[in-house]
Amino acid sequence: MNSALSYSDISDQELYLQTTIKLAKKVIKINAATIAGSPEKPNEDAFAAAYDDTVLFAAIFDGTTSLKPIPALDKQTGARFASHFLKNTFHEVKSAASPKELMLELNKKLLQATSKFDGASIEDTHTLPSSTGTIIKIDTTKKTVTFAHVSDSFGIAYYNDGHSVLFTDDRNSAFDDKIFTLIDLIATEKGISHREARDDKRVKKALIHMFIERNNNPNGKGCGVINGDPQVEQYIQTGTFPLQDVKAILLATDGLTPIGWSEKNRKDQQKLFEEVLDGNFKKLLKTKKQSEDADPDWNYIRYKHSDDATGLFIEF
Repeated sequence: MNSALSYSDISDQELYLQTTIKLAKKVIKINAATIAGSPEKPNEDAFAAAYDDTVLFAAIFDGTTSLKPIPALDKQTGARFASHFLKNTFHEVKSAASPKELMLELNKKLLQATSKFDGASIEDTHTLPSSTGTIIKIDTTKKTVTFAHVSDSFGIAYYNDGHSVLFTDDRNSAFDDKIFTLIDLIATEKGISHREARDDKRVKKALIHMFIERNNNPNGKGCGVINGDPQVEQYIQTGTFPLQDVKAILLATDGLTPIGWSEKNRKDQQKLFEEVLDGNFKKLLKTKKQSEDADPDWNYIRYKHSDDATGLFIEF
């Protein structure tokens, strides 16, 4: 398939791209952006798109923190390796594949690559680089949108009549909520800010427990991550909806949403739409950064001051 919006890994600290493609008789405009949360740290998010005459595949990936160090990667984090490997392998997709089949194939290829690393093993999945992921397939022949999704990135469909639908779930939020409750408790106990409480030893210990409990837990009570573990299959959310009357689709990593907004809120979904439509992601990312800087003590509890952010906006 043809790659769309391809970019070099060395140029993604702050990147804005756009293109227009034609599928059958349907013209599709794609805007994309990715930005690192901090200028001093590499971007652990990525996006990808590939198409042929009638089909468009698009995806976003958000690398997740490794529980154990991966010496073979030297200074590169497992999160960055995973998201960028998935991005760079994405164009190998076959047009007949479903998003779930593609996600499982990418999961398999990631394991093939990382199993060669010293110390990395499927027997201990916490030694494997991992990433979240949301993949969609727009088929203009069948006039459908299908998707496969794991973890806390998200997808929103916007319709010609003005309403919008969040079509992805977030199985990771329940785990985050437990950590955020702990951070709030520590802040209250010590009379310190949430930002200071984030560095408490109890939080670090709870995060380790969370990774073990969450990542592709065989008991089905965790949350999926793409890391080579076949257990991810039970956590892949899939779905199909008609392409008819869809005006646009937004795919985003969780860091794209400004502080105080929620992709689950219909009004905030519309605000996301309007910001991107008005400024091709630059306006939205500026709003995001301003919201973070306006909350230096992290009254809105989070893991870091500013997370990496990535979005794909597909207009029909």
